[in-house]
Amino acid sequence: MTIEIEKQPLTYEITHLYDGVQISEQELHRLLAIASWDGHIPTFITPGRVAWEPLTEEVFLKSNPDYKFLIAKMKGVGGYNPPNKSEYNEGISGHNGYAPFFPTMEEFMPELPYEHIGFSEEGDYKLVYSKPAPLGGILHERAVREFNIGKAMIEAGMPSIVPLAVIRYDDSLQFWGKPMGAVIMLSVSQSVFRISEALSGTPISHPGKNIAADNYYNNLRKSLSIEGSPLEETTRMATITCLAGRIGQLLRQFTEAGMYRYSSSWGNYQYSVETQELIFIDLDSSRFMVEDNLSNFRYVQEALRDLSTGFYRILERFTYPLILDKYTLDQVLKHDPVLSLLSGYFHDIDQQEIKQVSDRLYGYFIPYWFIFKKYSKEMREDWSIDRTESYKMDRGFFYVLSITLLFPVFQASALGQQYPTEIDQAELLKKAKSFLGNRYEHLVHLLNNK
Repeated sequence: MTIEIEKQPLTYEITHLYDGVQISEQELHRLLAIASWDGHIPTFITPGRVAWEPLTEEVFLKSNPDYKFLIAKMKGVGGYNPPNKSEYNEGISGHNGYAPFFPTMEEFMPELPYEHIGFSEEGDYKLVYSKPAPLGGILHERAVREFNIGKAMIEAGMPSIVPLAVIRYDDSLQFWGKPMGAVIMLSVSQSVFRISEALSGTPISHPGKNIAADNYYNNLRKSLSIEGSPLEETTRMATITCLAGRIGQLLRQFTEAGMYRYSSSWGNYQYSVETQELIFIDLDSSRFMVEDNLSNFRYVQEALRDLSTGFYRILERFTYPLILDKYTLDQVLKHDPVLSLLSGYFHDIDQQEIKQVSDRLYGYFIPYWFIFKKYSKEMREDWSIDRTESYKMDRGFFYVLSITLLFPVFQASALGQQYPTEIDQAELLKKAKSFLGNRYEHLVHLLNNK
């Protein structure tokens, strides 16, 4: 069948090609043809700017021929935004339609700019926001970053999506004066689903609605040796807690390898049933600490920010309107996924000390959660996303609380002892007070409330 494409193929050059992967010239050229729309349309399984292409030939890691890749992930090759996505579907805005579209130079602006906690060079807290991105595209420099981070991860023995190639499109595709491109990565998971399905996806909110997602969730649970009905909360919580522990272990490896700025949204991890690995994915925002010449104190701050993101993303997701009735306080505290994540990271610290941290984080989160539960019907049926978002935890406050609680724990760990810092807890509290202003009283209350 001939595929008709309205535009001409995209002109590109290969700027990076990983020599650690064994792939035939034919298979490589097929993937490049898809990325450039040369007689092919990229396959977008979900809304967004990520296409997935099953591999048609054997592709494997040269250093381990048994480590076989099953699918290619392409980022920056265009976008897909079907008009029937639900209100809470995290797709993209603009270019509604049932057909994929070429990468554009238009600015992608989410409905709410994503707010991060960041740090000045001196280590003072500040709020930073995600930079605009091209709709359906990616800057070439971001594609290179994903390639380099993935290469460093796999060569350090970390379970990660693996780089294959980076291409740079010609000057007809630029964003803010910078060249655009695409990155092709390889995964050992045949499924394109992320582990967010096990936390807040349709297998949790609407079991039976998406059979493919249900099958992924069931296969994931079986691979983790978690028994019980998927309709039971105890089964769901056991799955979440197990995965949280795995995330903690991965984040520890990530920090030890000298990398930072990984967003531990559960949509940024895949679980490979084939290799029984939890793997990193979506690496283009990550950075190398040594390249950025971070001081020991900034190293610790960035490590704790990444760790804090890990359990913020769990707690924040419990407030997702479509799953508010799926989790109860009793079972969340009984299974304690925050403690599981912290234990995975701080395997060399007394568990009782870590438990005190998780208890205080729950103490801050729980009142917000029950406000969401109180207004769950209104949030689903009447409220705008903006109004619903306004009821969430204060993100900046949560991160300051978490970093303050974890700072002495990190320092006591084997990892922290490798990076001694002149900044002590008293100085850290001064930085917290400067950032929080009159909210600082609340922080002191939570820190003293044992």
